[in-house]
Amino acid sequence: MPETPRPAKNGSTVLLLLSALTQDDAGRAAIDLARFLFRLGWHVLAAAPAGPATRDLLRTGAVHISLPLDQTGPLARLTNGRRLARIARHHGVDIVHAVDTGALAAGCVLAKRCGLPLVASADPVEYEQVPPLLARADRVIATSSFAADQAEAALPAGTTIRTVARGVDLGVFDPDAVNGRRLAALAERWHVEPDDRVLLVPCPIGEAGGQLLLLRALARLERRDFLCLMVGDTDPDDGHVRQLQALLDTTGLALQVRLLGPCDDMPAAYRLADLVCLPATDTSISGRAAIEAQAMGVPVVVTDVGALGECVLPYSTGWLVGPDAPEELAEALALAFDQPRDVRDRVAERARAFVERQLSAEQMGRRTLQIYAELVPQAPTVPEGGAPAAA
Repeated sequence: MPETPRPAKNGSTVLLLLSALTQDDAGRAAIDLARFLFRLGWHVLAAAPAGPATRDLLRTGAVHISLPLDQTGPLARLTNGRRLARIARHHGVDIVHAVDTGALAAGCVLAKRCGLPLVASADPVEYEQVPPLLARADRVIATSSFAADQAEAALPAGTTIRTVARGVDLGVFDPDAVNGRRLAALAERWHVEPDDRVLLVPCPIGEAGGQLLLLRALARLERRDFLCLMVGDTDPDDGHVRQLQALLDTTGLALQVRLLGPCDDMPAAYRLADLVCLPATDTSISGRAAIEAQAMGVPVVVTDVGALGECVLPYSTGWLVGPDAPEELAEALALAFDQPRDVRDRVAERARAFVERQLSAEQMGRRTLQIYAELVPQAPTVPEGGAPAAA
């Protein structure tokens, strides 16, 4: 592996570890964190296999080091740990952060070899399958209160757990940043007319995503003056997709509901929407889409599953409904559709303000930096009352 040039040592150096560089929750969080730290004068290294988000990572100023951290067998773990140790020594790394648990094993080997402090992020998991290796981290960053409760119940007493919600980039998810050309291009691609009342469902299409639950709720509505757009991978041969198609036929919703593929311009998708719904049925489903929607000023309806309830202010920025309750979900959708324009405008203002206060990428960066400072006292920090300087 060719060595990357070692930067001048003017600030602290963090090594971020990921098992994949994709546009999933962990990948986007790593990119947002890298951008925040770089603007503060940190040297940011990110070790991960090359992936769809590599270019976005490089734009932050971080150095990408391609390593197969998605390989977690004993030999791969040892080999990755040794290579990471050489990299850490060469670059003068001060702290290691495993941003996803898939890269945690290599991080543990590295931290032990080099005597470096190790931080590990922990997302909500299905069936409380919390990785035991988290107990070897100096700090565990739970990405929600729900994940913190899971970690506390599963890990040994004395494990230091902090809660830092993953935020979104308010510069990207800004309603004023989406121009008419982007909006028109997406509307044309999806065949959305200007007067369509759009319900956007940016949840992974599958059993955990709750699309079947949503269809049962939509079938209970007396109205049909809406267009429901389900965004995500849709393999026609997938059993769940076939179930959705069958339910569309039996409920008579085939004209109102469209199964779309992935979207490469989610800010524009939210601008098209009048309402966003995450009808998840599984605790591992991320609430990031709900946060993005509120940042764009769009009200949300989400099921109270896992950490999703932490991503909305009920009756202020959206609606929180019980899991597996199609009647309750239908009632919330009906209320949301019936909101007058002036009420929608107030909801949009509250939703944006809520994300700015609690769930922005900058807030995530500040809180993460406070945890780093517990382990690296000499690390650069955010000036009191200030913000990172532009790169």
